Amino acid sequence: MNQVQVDESTLERDKRLNSSPLPYLILNLHVIQLTPQEVRMKAVRGARDSFINRKVKPGDQIKIEIGFVDDLKDRTIEFEYEIVFLNEKRDPQSRIHLFVDEDGTFKINGEVRGKF
Repeated sequence: MNQVQVDESTLERDKRLNSSPLPYLILNLHVIQLTPQEVRMKAVRGARDSFINRKVKPGDQIKIEIGFVDDLKDRTIEFEYEIVFLNEKRDPQSRIHLFVDEDGTFKINGEVRGKF
């Protein structure tokens, strides 16, 4: 029996039939230098959904799990993140903006850093 899929492109069919493991994005943030006022870090997903909030010091390494790269490109998971460094009163001092375009271009503070 033959079966024809008319609702998917060749690229989608190849992706569906591919048996290789899917790429999963995990960012490792190395805190190299902080201003004297910066004592906390907050990671925010998209529309202010905070998922990491902790004290930081120079030398810390923070693991940020983003998700599957295909989901980032397809927009099924959040594709925009912000790392905010805070003072003791939890006022923002500096920010790192992370963004993944629909074509897989990865940007940090608006600067292209790679492509998935």
